[in-house]
Amino acid sequence: MNTLLLLTALTLAADDHADLADFLSRITSTDDAVRLAARFEAPAIGAPAVVALGGLLTDDSVNVRVAARAALELIVHHAGRPGGVEERGDVCAELRKLLAADRPVDTRREAVFLLGYIAGDRSVPAIARLLGDADRHVAETARLSLERIPGSAAVEALVEALDGAGDELAPSLLYSLSKKGGERVVEVLSKHAREGSPEARLAALGGLARLGVRAAIPLFEAAIEKPDGIAVNALYRKYLLLGDVLSERVDRETAVALFRRALAKAPDGYLREHALLGVCPPGSLENVDVLIEALADPSIRVRRVAQRQLAALEGGEVLEKLTGAYRSVAREARPALLRTLAERDRDATTQLLADAAESPDAALRITALDILDRLEQPELEATYFELAEKGHETIRPTAVKGYLALARKRLEDGDGSGAFEMCGRVLESLPAATDHQRMIALRGVVESGDRRGLEILPRYFRDSLLANEAARGVIELARALGEAGEKEEAARRLQTVVAGQFPREIIQLAVDRMKQLGFDPQGKLKEQGFVVEWMLTTPIRNPDDEGFTRAYFPEERLAAGREMGFREVHSIGPRRVRWRKLDTLSPDGRINLLPLFRRSENVLIYAYTELHSNSDREVLLKMASDEGIICWLGKERIHTSRGPRGLKIDQDVVEATLGKGTNRLLLKITQGGGDWAFALRVTDREGKPIDTSTLESGS
Repeated sequence: MNTLLLLTALTLAADDHADLADFLSRITSTDDAVRLAARFEAPAIGAPAVVALGGLLTDDSVNVRVAARAALELIVHHAGRPGGVEERGDVCAELRKLLAADRPVDTRREAVFLLGYIAGDRSVPAIARLLGDADRHVAETARLSLERIPGSAAVEALVEALDGAGDELAPSLLYSLSKKGGERVVEVLSKHAREGSPEARLAALGGLARLGVRAAIPLFEAAIEKPDGIAVNALYRKYLLLGDVLSERVDRETAVALFRRALAKAPDGYLREHALLGVCPPGSLENVDVLIEALADPSIRVRRVAQRQLAALEGGEVLEKLTGAYRSVAREARPALLRTLAERDRDATTQLLADAAESPDAALRITALDILDRLEQPELEATYFELAEKGHETIRPTAVKGYLALARKRLEDGDGSGAFEMCGRVLESLPAATDHQRMIALRGVVESGDRRGLEILPRYFRDSLLANEAARGVIELARALGEAGEKEEAARRLQTVVAGQFPREIIQLAVDRMKQLGFDPQGKLKEQGFVVEWMLTTPIRNPDDEGFTRAYFPEERLAAGREMGFREVHSIGPRRVRWRKLDTLSPDGRINLLPLFRRSENVLIYAYTELHSNSDREVLLKMASDEGIICWLGKERIHTSRGPRGLKIDQDVVEATLGKGTNRLLLKITQGGGDWAFALRVTDREGKPIDTSTLESGS
């Protein structure tokens, strides 16, 4: 839009508003201070400035657009002040002019947004028409404006829009209606809760829940009984929301009944946990029986809430009530209740524990033995495993604990094979084991010294909890293999750790073990022709990729036939650049640079190595890089490939001649962003890998 033409037209059309013309000339000024001062004068101009400012919302200058939007907001907020009713009507009338279909999208969107703060019934029809606007942002802003505008007209506009709304728009309209409240809204929401698409029914039920409509309970229960496409968990979330709202509004009795139904039927533990807290608020003595029953819930979340709630209850009558309930409570809840009683008052439960430790009920018996710290009962080994595998959710962790206690005893008695089998079963066959118990079992596999552990442990290399411990276990068992004379097998096992995604110290431990056995941890890669020993510079800034063609000190020294000076520090601008030896291993021939340097965007590095040949030989140097790469062999630049690109092994193939003796090889690798790596492989002219260990690659 041409600002000068706009101002001319506005001035001619508003000769009675000299102040307006002056204001517009200043709001479009190129002087920041003038524009800032002008926009604070906008409320004094008021409604006459609205249409003109709306036209500036699409001006070519971003500064003008920002100033116009700020000025409009000040006019609207000023008109919305208490006592500004007449002025408010004039501003709304001018804003409605900006809603015309021939106005730009940005203008309509801003105008309908501002109307939402000050509009009344007269503006509702114009805003409602925008609910069907082709631009979804305009339509959505219109909905939000109607949501904010008080009065029945906005309600009826939303209701009318619902009649023709599709499945995508109806839930949003229903949500906006729920923010209004009132009998008419409840009537509409109730209707849509019974019929329509699953999305609309759920939105309507959610609206009724937010409004705390007691009559919505049968609607919820009908939907839960017959969801017809609605996710049951989503239904229960809304159902519990209704319970929360009712509880806050002092309709406690109705809310508790609702929570009880959810506690009995909700499919997921987090839903039942919510329901339990609704029935039994922390510190309340009401509904203690519900807490006791919850001790047998399949969900550990629910059980933990029940245990915490019971443990926190104060008063002598609580212990008496819990003790009285112990004999009559459901069998599945008795172990947890026994534990709760023992935690409250160990002395008062001495006889209960003694009786339970001799009980024919296996779950109750092992709970008592655990509390008494007497789980080491060899005759219960089969019982522990059976309960750990098939028992109730509440008892499985205790059964695993007892099973591991017996495995530990076997280790102490020198029965490594038996301990290995038991710990292996916990890892492989007992999903009920906690993370802590899985870690104990894995360590037991290693401590057993059984070489079968080398088959089990690698299965946990990708386990977020056990990976590092599994790698350490492989290193330990491989060490024992090597000491027994099986060096090649030990090295093969260690190689799996070297090639894995483990912390540097673990990989280094595996490397050291391989070297002690006389094996090169990167021997396989060298046999495939990969060069894996490099000296690297620290990153050099390269914001515009000008460094790709600029020669820095490594190139200059190579061209001059000078030593690289690996101990020297070089200044490039304000930064210092040093050489460092590559001290990480490559699992696949790629040298991954990202973990090596803190700066890894818009930079470059040099990589240097030396290849020693016993004679002149014709070779292929197969290079790959992410991003760009330049290669020098001696003083000659033999390859250039400018990025950006991703790395693919052997993506660049260059014929070269290695001379007898030392061949100096220098790479420049650039980086914009994202991945950053390089690779170099040496083969003969037929593509057969040359074992780089015979070339004594190094620096």
